[in-house]
Amino acid sequence: MQEVLSVAPSDSELESRARSILRWKIRFNAVHVAAVSGHVTLSGEVISALDRETAEHTIRKLGGVVGVTNSIIASPRHPGSTLSECSEARFGR
Repeated sequence: MQEVLSVAPSDSELESRARSILRWKIRFNAVHVAAVSGHVTLSGEVISALDRETAEHTIRKLGGVVGVTNSIIASPRHPGSTLSECSEARFGR
């Protein structure tokens, strides 16, 4: 039987994969990603706490990630924004 060795992705590959999936998952380019030895740091600004949490949970699931530091700030465009206003800002609806 042949043994299969898994190779951990490089930090630049992790960063690229993380950016790509975050653009798809929360549709924002405002999240910055940095990886060092498999530990990913997220920073930037999103419009809701749900987006902040979604970003972290999504990145934790990526292969090769050994830890996540979430420094993303959830900051609605306007204080007191409603969910529908947040959706409109994100999706243009």
